Amino acid sequence: MTSLAIIPQPSIGKLYRSHRSWTKKFGFNNINALLNGPPDLSPTEVVHALTRYSGGYCHELNSAFLNAINSLGLSAKPVLATVRYGMPAGTSVRSHLVLVTELQDRFYLSDTGFGCGAIWPLRLDQSGKAQRQHGLNFMVTKIEDGYLVQLRQKTGWVDLYQFDLNEVSHRQIDDANHFSARSPESMLSLNLVATIYHGGGRRVLLNTRYHDEASGKSEEIRGSIDLRSCLKHQFSIDLSTAEIHRVFTVAKNADRPSFS
Repeated sequence: MTSLAIIPQPSIGKLYRSHRSWTKKFGFNNINALLNGPPDLSPTEVVHALTRYSGGYCHELNSAFLNAINSLGLSAKPVLATVRYGMPAGTSVRSHLVLVTELQDRFYLSDTGFGCGAIWPLRLDQSGKAQRQHGLNFMVTKIEDGYLVQLRQKTGWVDLYQFDLNEVSHRQIDDANHFSARSPESMLSLNLVATIYHGGGRRVLLNTRYHDEASGKSEEIRGSIDLRSCLKHQFSIDLSTAEIHRVFTVAKNADRPSFS
């Protein structure tokens, strides 16, 4: 009698472990986009860039994560979201890439590429309920045209982005990638941003201001030498002298204030 191979079924635990390992391995930053323009999202090139810059922004991180979890038998689909965090009211461009996975008749949001986003997946069936992740609190609320993701801050619940469950094409993702990297309406085209979750909080670099949420420490970046040191020691990003000068030029000339 021929034995049948037992095929492992995708599990919720596998999704959570994969998501957390990804957010531990890679931080969020837009350095590749600032230096080289819209990132190449092909499987080999995107992993190379993530390794080179110790992370990337949503299109890089979530495109590579999509390939990684699909290879594990977890069927995720890409969708585009409209960013609300730090954006003017009425913004309608869907520029942020996220992933949605269905497991055991439940939908899970996987987003490894938002600067102040979740470190584990978020459940979509817990509408209006806080979902705690270490010292962070998130909430996903069902709204008329999709879902709204929020983060609890000192001032209350803050909108991050909203999305629906409609799968998008490679062309739509490419267009959103180009918008994020090049459009003057995109925060990521005109500002230096780097974040990583560490020690119970986030390390955040926004232009010429660094802040460690866990320790409460803040400092001003006064020159390219300071920037190189901050990126190397706080975010494990080691840039060349030429790259540092180019990135620092963006940071010091940014119109937006460093922190609100």
